[in-house]
Amino acid sequence: MNKKLLIFFLSSLFLLTLVFGCQQAAKKTEEVTPKEKVTPKETKKEMPVTIDNPLKVDTENKKVYVYAEVNAKYFSEPTRHGIVFKDGTNGPKAILKAYAKALDFHDALIKIGAKPGNNVTKESPPGTIVQGDVLNVKVSWGNKEYNWSDIIIAEPDKGWEIRFGGNYERQKTLNTGCILCLDSCAAGITSNAKWGWKSFDEGKVKFFGNKEILPPDGTGVVVTFSLK
Repeated sequence: MNKKLLIFFLSSLFLLTLVFGCQQAAKKTEEVTPKEKVTPKETKKEMPVTIDNPLKVDTENKKVYVYAEVNAKYFSEPTRHGIVFKDGTNGPKAILKAYAKALDFHDALIKIGAKPGNNVTKESPPGTIVQGDVLNVKVSWGNKEYNWSDIIIAEPDKGWEIRFGGNYERQKTLNTGCILCLDSCAAGITSNAKWGWKSFDEGKVKFFGNKEILPPDGTGVVVTFSLK
């Protein structure tokens, strides 16, 4: 074999080795790097209450859950009714229509250790402030959760202090269905201590559902009450 032929043979062998090595490296890269990014599916948080089981008591964590639906009528019309049992006399007047009975809700608060105020009556002077244990209230749907103060607009806004007003016997007699009233109330199981009795009736304040945050009419939501 002459010198030129040997050089040609060695050069060819080197090029074949180089090409084969590049192919193997590319193959390994494909095996390590996926062709397309795999993203996990978004899991929807399971609701603790439903239309068929609208009330749940968690004594361990001192929480009460209530299932309700949005009433968009009160995005534009004022009301003093925050959450009312759908079959109560005030059922159609609330921003959130609950499927749990008001008296059952009262008993649920007792089970988590909440103490009622029972200090506002129909004969109380206007401006009387509801007493009872203070409660945290949150509203959630899908993967979203808001404080009560986020979903309600008060004009003017004094803030929120939801208290366990009580009113079991009065609620039993009147059957208004009121679970949460937006000013201090003689019939609501809970109500807002930042506004006194008859504040809404006397035109001192107006309340609306916050259409910028609340979901559309008829959407199911979970309202969570817990001891503050």
